[in-house]
Amino acid sequence: MDMPGIIVPEGWSDWDDPQRDATMFYGEYMCTGVGANMTGRVSYAKPLTEQQAQIYLDASYVDADGWLKPFNDSLIVN
Repeated sequence: MDMPGIIVPEGWSDWDDPQRDATMFYGEYMCTGVGANMTGRVSYAKPLTEQQAQIYLDASYVDADGWLKPFNDSLIVN
């Protein structure tokens, strides 16, 4: 994913509530672009291998069948 420069170096903000960090998982996979530089990321940010990222690349990870509608390009207005 090409990450633009708008991504802050930390990559994540707890909005001044450090308790949020305790339940946070931060992984990046195949990110490119200016915003993908992990220098300055929060200490728990980790680059993911393909094997580690696999569970997040499938829509079943977020129970998508229960709330995402199937793609229907007839709904696109030209």
